Formats: sequence, C-alpha cells, structure tokens
Amino acid sequence: MKRLRDGRMRRDSPFHILCRQWLIRCAAEGGQIRLTELAEVALLRIAILRGLDLVPMDEVLAFWAEDLWPYSGILRLSPSPSHPELLARFITGLGLGGNDVNDGWLAAWAMGHHAVLVSTDGGFARFPGLDFLNPVGGG
Repeated sequence: MKRLRDGRMRRDSPFHILCRQWLIRCAAEGGQIRLTELAEVALLRIAILRGLDLVPMDEVLAFWAEDLWPYSGILRLSPSPSHPELLARFITGLGLGGNDVNDGWLAAWAMGHHAVLVSTDGGFARFPGLDFLNPVGGG
C-alpha cells in the first residue's frame, strides 16, 4: 500500500507540524482522503504564485505527483447531484462573492458527499450543516 511520505510542503509554516501529524495519523489509520480537482488546482496555483516564493515549484509538483496521486487512500470525487442547489443556497444565503465562491463550492462538494472538510481556514465554519475539521484546532 502506498503511504504518504514526509511532507515537503511549507515546513516553515506554524501549522506544518500539526497538519503533518494529522495527515500521517489519518493515513496510518487507513483513512480515506477525498479530493476534488478544485482543491488540487488550488494547491498548485497558490503554492507556486509568482512573487510569494512559498514553495519551489519542483517541490509542489513532486508532492502532488509522487506523494498525493499514488497514495492508496485517495478517492477523487466529482460534485454530487445536490451540489448546484447547495452552492446556490450558500451564495445567496451567505452573500458569497469573488474568492468566497470557491469556499462555497468546496463546502457544497463536501456536504454532497457527507465528507468532512479539513482545512486550517476557519472561514469554513460559516457554512451551516458543513462537517468541518481544523487539524490545528478551532474548528
């Protein structure tokens, strides 16, 4: 079984150790990690933004291609049939606009699959009915 290796991403982040520990524990317990293309594209897009020098591009691409894709606990899911209704409800009910629509899209995707959305972004707590986990606490 392919297992996640020691992370290469943002070791200097104050969240790195806690997130890494959570991810390794999840993998060791045989946990399934559900992904959507939107989250994968965001990982690549944000991590390699020119001018921010967050993570070298070769490290991001290596994590994505060598660690994430082959991990046997990954399940890639498209939006569920309830996704459009959930997303529309979030956009209108919470007044989402701009970049917040991506968060609404992810929240609707997770809810449509009865999945826990894991993020250090505490803003996901605003979505009613979303099962949200912040691996560093606070959600």
